[in-house]
Amino acid sequence: MIKQEKDKTQDKDQEANELSTHISYTLNHALFCVLSDPVTDPIVSKFTQDLLQKHFPASGSTREPVSPWKLGLAEIAGDLLAVPLVVTAQCLFPHFMQNISKTAEPILGAFFKNGAERSARLWAARHDVALNSEAYQEKVQSIYKREMENVPKLLLWTVSSVAINICTQKLMKNDAPLWHMLVGKAAGAGVTALLSTLARGIAPGATDAIDQFTHQHIVHPVNKLVRNIFGGHSHAKEEHGSWEARVKNESPASLGLA
Repeated sequence: MIKQEKDKTQDKDQEANELSTHISYTLNHALFCVLSDPVTDPIVSKFTQDLLQKHFPASGSTREPVSPWKLGLAEIAGDLLAVPLVVTAQCLFPHFMQNISKTAEPILGAFFKNGAERSARLWAARHDVALNSEAYQEKVQSIYKREMENVPKLLLWTVSSVAINICTQKLMKNDAPLWHMLVGKAAGAGVTALLSTLARGIAPGATDAIDQFTHQHIVHPVNKLVRNIFGGHSHAKEEHGSWEARVKNESPASLGLA
């Protein structure tokens, strides 16, 4: 009984750790895009939408050029509100996310494999590990596996942020044709997604260090606090139920009552 309770606690801790890992990556990606969007996305999106409006105007449209600050606000909304959607999808549909990773592997696998080998060589030099050793190969596979597992979150985040962005623009009375907005946002999102992918492929060790810092010092402590606040009552009930079960199934001596 005690072993079962211990295993159950370890499973919950592992689930909480995995959740914190998903949140850390997605949040860092969103923050990266928030920081890059003011430089890239509004400029690209605005240029694209204005270009489309000039050459393919809506029938009878007298629409003014889109305000850059409105595009910027829509970008921030899309970037941050997409985070809980991605994390929820990762938790509820892990097999779907794995299938996305497998589908993307023939396209991005070689790029991330090169980055993993480069990062592993730096790690091996710091720790005096031979490049033909099993430890080195395990490090390469660990980095590669981690980055490929992040690809579905990147793709789903991009799609979600585009949808939220366009909805936000419509709420702010951007009366551009929907296809203008889709093309404009796709152009901007493509730039930031490319920058993020390049960063993670070229320097996976550095980006993982940022993810680990966010995980250890921000997300996991907050996650643990929330679990303690909202899970305290149910945990107490579980402990009470476990104690009752032990009283029924174990001898007084084993419970220290003899």
